[in-house]
Amino acid sequence: MSDDEDERVTTYSILGGCSLAPALAAGSIMSAPRIFSDMAVMKRRRPVSSAPRWRVYGNGLNLEGYCQNSSCEAYNQSRVIIPLGYRDFRFNIDSYLCKCPLCGSRVREETCGFCNAEYKYSGFQAINDDAKEVNSSWQDAPDGFYTTFDDGHNHFVKWFQLKIEVRRR
Repeated sequence: MSDDEDERVTTYSILGGCSLAPALAAGSIMSAPRIFSDMAVMKRRRPVSSAPRWRVYGNGLNLEGYCQNSSCEAYNQSRVIIPLGYRDFRFNIDSYLCKCPLCGSRVREETCGFCNAEYKYSGFQAINDDAKEVNSSWQDAPDGFYTTFDDGHNHFVKWFQLKIEVRRR
């Protein structure tokens, strides 16, 4: 549609039963807010050799969520870790990448972690039915640790949009 405020819907020959919707900026997505970590309280954990097969992380970005496949060994266990490497992740848009490392079923991401990388995030949190813009600076996630976030109940928030950027250290 034109930016000209004098233009009317009739100018565009919109047929009955059709509706107009505003266009979003390139690379954005509008959806109902979803729960994900607030990414506020960082924790660094040392590797654990006794970790189950579904809790193995890699360098770069690692997303976490619960496998919902009742026939999977990871079902009803701890969160599975989905290593994605050095790449950006756009919440909702790239969610199709979140699959259980054991059975390949779709996992709804809830939080993330990093190893041997730098990361930053930006987006819009849902606060009292309003959108609050959030931007972080580059953070360091050293090698030899799994950098993740406090996963207490009060550290999960609703996000309208979230982009996590990851690069090599």
